[in-house]
Amino acid sequence: ARYFSSPERACIAPILANFDRWIESCKAAASAMGNKKVGPWDAAARETYIAFLEQYRASTGLDDSPQALEEAWTLLDYRWMDTAMPLQLVHDIEDGYGDPLSVKATPDMSL
Repeated sequence: ARYFSSPERACIAPILANFDRWIESCKAAASAMGNKKVGPWDAAARETYIAFLEQYRASTGLDDSPQALEEAWTLLDYRWMDTAMPLQLVHDIEDGYGDPLSVKATPDMSL
C-alpha cells in the first residue's frame, strides 16, 4: 500500500532533507572526534545517537504497509532507548502530528 501521493510526498521532502543534513553533520562531528570522549559524548554514545537519527529519518519517510510502518516505529523506540546522549529527542504527542496523514509524530527537542 502507498500512503503518500506526490503532493503529500512533497510536503515531507524538506523534513527528510533536514534529517539528511543533520545526520551527515553528526557523522562528520563524530568522525572528527574519533575516540575522544568529551563528557558523556564518547564514541559509543555518538554511534547510538546517529543510529537513532537514521531510524527516525527512515521511519518518517517510510511509505509502506501498516505492518512495515509499525515495525519501523517500534525499532525507532528501541533506538531511542539505546541512546546515551544528554540531549534527547522526544515525540510530543500532545502537540499533534506533522505529516499529511496525521499519524507520524514530528521531532521535538526537549532538555
